[in-house]
Amino acid sequence: MMKLIQALLIVSIVGFNSCAISKKAANEYNSKAEMVHDGKSKESAVIIMETHENQGIKLEYQWIRANCTDYRIKGQALLSEGNRYFDKITIILKDGTTQDYFFDITNFYGKF
Repeated sequence: MMKLIQALLIVSIVGFNSCAISKKAANEYNSKAEMVHDGKSKESAVIIMETHENQGIKLEYQWIRANCTDYRIKGQALLSEGNRYFDKITIILKDGTTQDYFFDITNFYGKF
């Protein structure tokens, strides 16, 4: 119980940070996500290089955890454009604003 209280205290002291993209932090979680893009639009979608759907989805959420703090997931949507497939994951920040992140999932979409 004491460890839980300490953890909550640390979280409250650290406070909420913005979702600024840190290429270094994101690269640390896995090299299978291309970090050239910030994911804030389909045109700048983070390209997930995984070839299996379950692993690809995990990488999307790992990327968000590596780049954002103090958020909650609002929703996820599948989008397509030509022969490309995208996941749009919407998060809600502490201040109530939302931020969309786009992932190019063409490499793993439909591959189980």
